[in-house]
Amino acid sequence: MLSDTQQTHCLRGFEYGFSDIAISKRINCPPMEVYLFRRKLGVSSDEVITNRYKTWGLLLSSHIPIAEISSLYEINDRSLQVMLWNAGYSFQVKGFKELTLDQKEKVDKIVSQAVTNPSIKINNSFDRAVAKQIGAKYGQICMYRTEKGYC
Repeated sequence: MLSDTQQTHCLRGFEYGFSDIAISKRINCPPMEVYLFRRKLGVSSDEVITNRYKTWGLLLSSHIPIAEISSLYEINDRSLQVMLWNAGYSFQVKGFKELTLDQKEKVDKIVSQAVTNPSIKINNSFDRAVAKQIGAKYGQICMYRTEKGYC
């Protein structure tokens, strides 16, 4: 059972996009407790991932070096760059590329069809397949689905 302080740290961790395991290391508890708390709150892993991308984008636009961000999230610099690129982040404009209106309509249609089919799981594999189908990055699909509440 998580203490009030640990729960507060978990909430902050979810907001900044830290994984259950990373949060559990910081608050010194089993990862399953963090996972169960996150599920109890109704926070999906997609929401956490979206928060992570947005936090990284904000940090980069605030001129925080990639090395500092990757150290904070305990990943290597290259992995962080690749994950951001997969999410549609542009290092030139220091921001995320939006899906076009046409792409958004296609995602909406595909997701609405998937929701009615219980054999289809909406997860990272789904995002990758949809991204390939509509010519987008899979992280863009994940972020769009989360924003629309398609988790």
